[in-house]
Amino acid sequence: MKIDFPVIDFHTHLRENIPLHTKVAKENGIDMVVYMANSHPPNDTLERIKSSLRKKRYCKALPVSAITKGLKGKELVDIDKIKPYVVGFSDDGKYLRDLNLLREVLERNVLVMAHCSPDYEEGIRHPERETEYIERYINLLKKVKKGRLHIQHVSKRQSVELIRKAKRSGLRITCETCPHYFTYTRFDLETRVNPPLAEE
Repeated sequence: MKIDFPVIDFHTHLRENIPLHTKVAKENGIDMVVYMANSHPPNDTLERIKSSLRKKRYCKALPVSAITKGLKGKELVDIDKIKPYVVGFSDDGKYLRDLNLLREVLERNVLVMAHCSPDYEEGIRHPERETEYIERYINLLKKVKKGRLHIQHVSKRQSVELIRKAKRSGLRITCETCPHYFTYTRFDLETRVNPPLAEE
């Protein structure tokens, strides 16, 4: 008996070229992609999301909406209008500092895909803040019983431990990572990824 499992890439950046990127995905054995909202302009309105859904695709491709207008972290998009058309909501690439906005989204019982890596401060990135930011989000999730939280590109062991503990306690939380966080440290190669590589 042969069993086929679909291959899903749950975190892609198709930007504006959905036909090309879905063709490449299909040619490489990927059956479905979920694409982030950080296109130009961002997928932060129902009209833009519907426009992206009308583009030709070679594999299944599902959108994520921005959480805030323009990915600026200031004003929520129209969550209720957009939610039937998207997998979830994310200001991917940006940490949403306003916990009141985050709480409001979590209370709508939609999937929030959270970027918990610190921004550059005076040209320096502080990777240790990832765990601190995840802990803040988990503490908020505890107060919002129906919230669903997915932490994106986790890069630190301590972060995974926090997420495991939260999941065991019954919170609806998941996470993802990337291959380079298993393989490299910042001493192995000159590169720039977000969140940054750890020291060990």
